[in-house]
Amino acid sequence: MPRILPTSTIRSALLPTVPPAAASTKIPTRTLSSVLNQMSTTTPRTLGGGGIGTNQPPNPASEIRTISKTLSYTLRHGAVREGLALQDDGYANVGELLQLPKFRKMGLTFEKLRQVVSENDKQRFSLTPATPSGTATAEAAAIAGDPHTYLIRATQGHSITLADTSTLLTPLPPNITSAVHGTFYSAYEAILACGYLSRMGRTHIHLATGEVGVKSGMRADAQVLFYVDVERARREGGAEFWISENGVVLTAGDELGRLGLGFVERVVSKSLGVLWEGGKVVKELPEELKGGRMPVGKGHVKMRGGGGRGGRGRRGGGRGGDVGEGTSRIGVVDP
Repeated sequence: MPRILPTSTIRSALLPTVPPAAASTKIPTRTLSSVLNQMSTTTPRTLGGGGIGTNQPPNPASEIRTISKTLSYTLRHGAVREGLALQDDGYANVGELLQLPKFRKMGLTFEKLRQVVSENDKQRFSLTPATPSGTATAEAAAIAGDPHTYLIRATQGHSITLADTSTLLTPLPPNITSAVHGTFYSAYEAILACGYLSRMGRTHIHLATGEVGVKSGMRADAQVLFYVDVERARREGGAEFWISENGVVLTAGDELGRLGLGFVERVVSKSLGVLWEGGKVVKELPEELKGGRMPVGKGHVKMRGGGGRGGRGRRGGGRGGDVGEGTSRIGVVDP
């Protein structure tokens, strides 16, 4: 009589044998429990530190910054490619701006836009009724809060050439005889090598009227300061200097958009003292400060659509659209 084998024995004989080295590693119960607990309590990260789809509350300050940077890019650089009409003086209709896809996606409202404009510490934007204040039309529009009856523009920093800057810029008063351009160590080396400040892709080189208590024209974290002899640049170089609505000193430089180092009195490092004076290097940068990269997102303009920080297209750096108030890129300038 044939021998009948147990089912478990038959199954073991048919299944391939797994070498000990290839066997699955058993996860200790304590470790597995910790991993599962972490997965259940971790929420995805989102732009702005929270909001829809997370358990974290929205970050109002981060939201304001994001809107401000996106708005800056559109009004300074991207209006044409984004389909937003600008007047000769740089103003755009608020209602039309709010209808742009990226602002609709952000859920930007007229009320939130007003908040962004009023709370901007550097006063980068100007918001005004489309009709003169005091008229019945303007008063009715103000009561209704209709964004189509308002205009907005960036106060400075354009790469878009404006046909009329008479209401945007005023001549720098003759009693202001010097101005300061702030930048970073990496740009300082490049500026010395080429011999000039440059407006690059923008319409002006940006400067400030001083180094203390500056609201606009130079970043607070600028590492190197170029002191420009405004009076001499006017007299010998024929440079014209202007001041924007928010107090930034601007010059287009010469016909090539340059302001030679011959008009710079001295260059000072905030931490090292005088680096360059009278056309000569007074103090060399320490090796650890040479050949560095620009801080991410500072002093760059991304010449593609979108907001936030970024490179100027030619050079990388960060994300998005605009930043770098009063700060040089390689060879140069502005906000």
